[in-house]
Amino acid sequence: MFAIPAIPVFFFSKVIGLLLLGIAVFLYFSESKAVSRKIGVKRKKIENELPGFVGHIKETLTHSRDLIYVLDSYLRVSGPELKEELLITLADMRSTGNNAEALSALDNRIGSPWLSEVVAGLKLVENSADTSTYWMSLGMKFREFRKDNLKAQAAAMPRKVKKLSLALMLCFLLIYVAVIGQVLLNSFSTMF
Repeated sequence: MFAIPAIPVFFFSKVIGLLLLGIAVFLYFSESKAVSRKIGVKRKKIENELPGFVGHIKETLTHSRDLIYVLDSYLRVSGPELKEELLITLADMRSTGNNAEALSALDNRIGSPWLSEVVAGLKLVENSADTSTYWMSLGMKFREFRKDNLKAQAAAMPRKVKKLSLALMLCFLLIYVAVIGQVLLNSFSTMF
């Protein structure tokens, strides 16, 4: 947007033209970083939801091997990011009839290695393979993944926790000192 007016401005003032061109380059790079940041946040939210999704798939496959039903039944409880992607995938499955291609498109859109494992398992289901042990081991792997994520989040906030726990400890100490002081003053007044 700033680059287009920069060209005619060069004829009048090279400094202002360079300034507009510099602003255009800065805006381009800042916007591209913002887009990749948004994609990363969306991927992270989807990855955090995958343990529940894998558990749902494992439970649903015990009574139905229809992939459209499995994905459609998870829509009720899924988060908004995964729900959006599942809706696109279900539309692809219903319109083309090629479930493997729709699942590959889901994997390519998100670009998550964790989702790739889920998609690989769903493709095995599509090929009528017995996947009960696959989903059980994937469920255990995702539980570890969730536990590691929680540990990383807890490690990221130690300063806040330390400050707040110190303030809480000081409040408790003040309460104890006030109570003990009052008891001592009452006992001194009865002695004299």
